[in-house]
Amino acid sequence: PHLNGITRTPDGALMVVAERGAAFRSLDNGATWQRLSLPYEGSMFGVLALGERHVLAYGLRGNVQESTDMGDTWTELSTGTELSLQGGTVLADGGVLLVGSNGVLLHRDAGAAEFTEEFYLNERQETPVLSAVLPISAREVLVAGEKGLGRTQLK
Repeated sequence: PHLNGITRTPDGALMVVAERGAAFRSLDNGATWQRLSLPYEGSMFGVLALGERHVLAYGLRGNVQESTDMGDTWTELSTGTELSLQGGTVLADGGVLLVGSNGVLLHRDAGAAEFTEEFYLNERQETPVLSAVLPISAREVLVAGEKGLGRTQLK
């Protein structure tokens, strides 16, 4: 399958997510890799490191999976959307922001269990597909997608 996203956890482990529910991990700085299976059999487009052995994978149709043991077990998280998620970031306060189709922004505060859904509107009041996000400050982010770059405030 295509390999779509990679991250490194603070303890140096590597996680790659891919198509068809595939994931790969390395616990020795990439010298060896182990293939894993996610509970969701579709594509995952990205993965974020949230802490030691703690990762969050996101992708097709709003699917998000979280593991606190570097992929030995996974928990499917409810996102409330079926819009595909193509980008994500860990915020300075430990929260998570995922972005994707139709300008969707899924925000989860640090320590929270649930995501809140918002939508990015550009200057033309369009909701473009978003593929990347970068924090600028505690509540402001830069988004990138099919219609270019934009800034938005999280609620």
